[in-house]
Amino acid sequence: MNERAPSPYFDKLISLLGKHPLITKVEQKKRVISRNLAYLKVSALFVDGSALELSELVDAQLRKIRYAYHYQDAYGKPVFRHDNAPHHPELANFPHHKQIGNIVQPSHTPTLAKILEEISRLLRR
Repeated sequence: MNERAPSPYFDKLISLLGKHPLITKVEQKKRVISRNLAYLKVSALFVDGSALELSELVDAQLRKIRYAYHYQDAYGKPVFRHDNAPHHPELANFPHHKQIGNIVQPSHTPTLAKILEEISRLLRR
């Protein structure tokens, strides 16, 4: 893999967060790019104090090997989480799932744009 191949993809994710009208702060916590894999961890703070923690591990073709999008309220209480950690084999679409409180449901690999749409809907309520 060209060691810089994921950089434009990661830059696009950070730019999407930075341009979002409800986000006040974006912090890149980690970016590691190796020969075959690349990892990014970013946090974003919203106007109401809620936060999104995003982490993605992608391969040379930018396929998401591992991902987690964890959204929590201003008090640190989890609102929802999308990820593909392999700990719910009973679900359709394993390992992709979404957790809302204690409820775990099947999911598909989300895009950051879809995650931001979901958060925006919640904040507009």
